[in-house]
Amino acid sequence: MKFTPGQLRNVTSISQETYRHWKKSFPNLEKSNSKKPCFSAGDILAVLIIRSLTQSFRIQVSALTDVSGHLFSLTNSTPWFNLERGVLLVSLPEKRVELISATSSFIPSHSLLVLPLNELTQVISESLLSNGRTSSQRTLQFPLFQQVSTQSKLSESSTRAKQS
Repeated sequence: MKFTPGQLRNVTSISQETYRHWKKSFPNLEKSNSKKPCFSAGDILAVLIIRSLTQSFRIQVSALTDVSGHLFSLTNSTPWFNLERGVLLVSLPEKRVELISATSSFIPSHSLLVLPLNELTQVISESLLSNGRTSSQRTLQFPLFQQVSTQSKLSESSTRAKQS
């Protein structure tokens, strides 16, 4: 499933200006195989991770440029099931990102940024992967066949009663 830049900005809550700036900083956002760029759910997750790192940890975008390629690759190549249950480890000095299981007993040898992904994947699932279905949408019902057959039976029984 592919998404437009507008959908990416809406889900990640970044402005048009931020998107333009990040396209210059992160080559994976600049990709365009067609006239209009399109993004995968993995791309949107990578942008949500970048937004979380810049807002929560106050990391500058320029510090994330070196790990962005690996981040986009990881979020696009890892099955969604593993991403939902994973924890992202970011090592800026080593310019590395790694996904581990949330149940893993990992003991780091140096400082790492740790980011559970379940909340971010849930944002994407609720916003985009539901295909715009809302609970207020009514399902179409076709009671006409039941009404017709019920009315036919009623009229048949009333006709028989009159004949008797």
